Amino acid sequence: MKFRNLDPKTLDWTFGKGRQSFATDNQAIGLNVATSLRFFSGECFINRLIGLPWFQLLGLVNSPEAYYMIKSYIEAQFGVLKVNQIKLNVSEDRLFSLDLDITTLYDMNFQTTVVL
Repeated sequence: MKFRNLDPKTLDWTFGKGRQSFATDNQAIGLNVATSLRFFSGECFINRLIGLPWFQLLGLVNSPEAYYMIKSYIEAQFGVLKVNQIKLNVSEDRLFSLDLDITTLYDMNFQTTVVL
């Protein structure tokens, strides 16, 4: 799998670096999952069915319903075979992040953090 790399500060695509502008294998799957999780449901004009209802989920941060919806959504992404663990975090300055441990096509325990 290939995925265009993202600038860590702006979260925008990178260009002009040849092959370094692309991520492969686990890094590509991690970027795909992170990008997909940043969509609010109905936000993408190409496909209104993708995304999560984040406004509703943030009110249920540590509930089984939120965990199940997020887990199911991640497992539906290309290259993800199973979600081993999700840890939801809300910092003091109200930043929401997910610590993920997933099984991918390439690795049994791929770990990544997604800041929303």
